[in-house]
Amino acid sequence: MNSNSICQRFHLVPSVIKVSSHQPSLAVLGSLTIDDIALNGRKKNGPGGAAWYVSITSASLGAHVEVISRIGMDYPQRNLAWLKGNSLAVRNVRREPGRTFHFELNYEGGFRTMRLLQRGAVLSHGDFNGYWDGVHIGPVFGEVPISLVRDCKRCANVISMDLQGFVRESDSAGMIFLRPAALEGVLRFVDLLKATSEELLVQTGASGLASAISRILRHGPRWLVVTVGRKGAILAEKGGRTLKIPAYPETSLNDPTGAGDALVGGWLSTFAATGDSLWAMCIGTAVASLLVRRSGLARFRWSDVELLRRAVWVRERIRPYA
Repeated sequence: MNSNSICQRFHLVPSVIKVSSHQPSLAVLGSLTIDDIALNGRKKNGPGGAAWYVSITSASLGAHVEVISRIGMDYPQRNLAWLKGNSLAVRNVRREPGRTFHFELNYEGGFRTMRLLQRGAVLSHGDFNGYWDGVHIGPVFGEVPISLVRDCKRCANVISMDLQGFVRESDSAGMIFLRPAALEGVLRFVDLLKATSEELLVQTGASGLASAISRILRHGPRWLVVTVGRKGAILAEKGGRTLKIPAYPETSLNDPTGAGDALVGGWLSTFAATGDSLWAMCIGTAVASLLVRRSGLARFRWSDVELLRRAVWVRERIRPYA
């Protein structure tokens, strides 16, 4: 992991690099998981979950990060030791009797399917206590009660949230499918909502992305990020612009797992440090492109120079979303 801080040293706006000395404090709320991944005929087992990817990405960019999660007795201690050894706070990761959320992810032909192998514990209002510059709410499968969203807003200046864990359900075989969640009453407490295009369409019931974006923004989030795979993402601001954010053309695709989480981690840590939502999106997009190149813990190693080069590349190619 980089010991130097992008957030501390650089803040890029269209043609100027400014120094930013603020290292934000962040909390990431959600399950640390165990993932079995099958990709191009290769199988591996390792740590996963938004709490894993968002927290490590944010810390790699210089944020002070606290992980808030519940794990079972089967969760490898070495994963917690690695987080702690890389300056992430894990005092609010509670190990308790029972099992950890365990998923099977299969990538084939550009598509991903997921199967729930084991449910884990549900978080509660007593799991977090403090105040941070930013909080990310990143459930994987309903472990964050909707009522906690309002509480999180009382604990942070900025709230980002991933739609995925609220809209996932499983059939009798554990296969994951999507269904809408009753989030209308809490989205106004969220600053940035992240969703895939499929999740957004299911949640809103809209027939197209433009209509789905409009419907979500009416319920309250200030910004909406919609990921559209290798095409990049869409950044929409309530009462403002809707922009097409290109994906950096990374040719070495080793493992796409966690790319969307890395994008959010990059956005939250950068926005909390700079207040610049568009540049935060550029950093998040650049980080996501770097993550997919490798597998294992090596995924979180990159050079600051390369990160900034990719972020500038993205910034120069942003266009209005038609």
